[in-house]
Amino acid sequence: MRAYRYRVLVLGCKVNQYEAQEIREHLGELGFRQATGGEAELWIIHGCAVTEFALRKTRKLVRAAVRSPGSRWVILTGCAAAVPDGDPMRLSAGLVPAGPDLLARLDRVLAGRGAISRGVEGHGHGISRFQGRTRAVVKVQDGCDRRCSYCIVPLLRGAPHCRSARAVYDEVRRLAAVGYREIVISGVNVGSYAADGRDLAGLLEMLLEVSAIARIRLSSLHPRQLSTRLLNLWGTSDRLAPHLHLPLQSGSDRILRLMRRDYSLAEYLAAVARAREYIRDPAVTTDVMVGFPGETASDFEETVKAVREIGFARVHVFPFSPRPGTEAAAIAGVRATPRD
Repeated sequence: MRAYRYRVLVLGCKVNQYEAQEIREHLGELGFRQATGGEAELWIIHGCAVTEFALRKTRKLVRAAVRSPGSRWVILTGCAAAVPDGDPMRLSAGLVPAGPDLLARLDRVLAGRGAISRGVEGHGHGISRFQGRTRAVVKVQDGCDRRCSYCIVPLLRGAPHCRSARAVYDEVRRLAAVGYREIVISGVNVGSYAADGRDLAGLLEMLLEVSAIARIRLSSLHPRQLSTRLLNLWGTSDRLAPHLHLPLQSGSDRILRLMRRDYSLAEYLAAVARAREYIRDPAVTTDVMVGFPGETASDFEETVKAVREIGFARVHVFPFSPRPGTEAAAIAGVRATPRD
């Protein structure tokens, strides 16, 4: 049988980056070989839909893949595959939305299009490397039920679900064995991790037993997820990176309520202060959204004041993007199906 070439293109967050690596390794198990140049028979676009801009970039990649010389199969995977869209190029692609059993569902689409005769047994064993990176991302959790009013992710990825602590531990050991010295623990809502009787702090305690890993870094956390146990572990282990990404989104209590962020500015400030008590000189980074429906100049100035007061190491500022099906999109008067 001919070994068809593949390319996997990915947009978006660390969870997407991890899943793209899972797909690459899975395609290798199916007998595909990674393309070294621009042409390939199979194109996987692991797309993002968290903003309209990201969705437009995803559509652009799909169109380019469909038109690429030698292209036979184009599959759109991830969050972007679940968003209703009448784009004709997207409709010509196979669709595999994000969520549980991603690889098994990918196999079914590939088989249905004649790219493979059958899938492989035993999906979801994780990754053994992280292509093109010296720091490996490890996905431990997926899904979210917080329902922030602007966020489409719970609609696309569903309810929270976690990998077993043993599966995560085994994956970290594999990565350490091939030379990775730093890992990033990631998830859609990583602070909600709970499996095998372990919360996030318990999982980190287990992973710190892998002596070959010099540093463990955490992705984004919610202010209410900074438990005493987690902060104490963070403050006493020199192998947990002293970096805390804690999205603020707004410094206005009124806007935070409209966003359904489930904390006030005072609670956020207290969480940062508490983290600084436990962790020596932490680099605190954040996300701030501007232009949320109903935001006034006064609300914006409250955010600027809060950012200055906290003294973040880095601030990622991004504009509000109305996402179909969310509460905030209804406030903004956005139609249900996004189009270019």
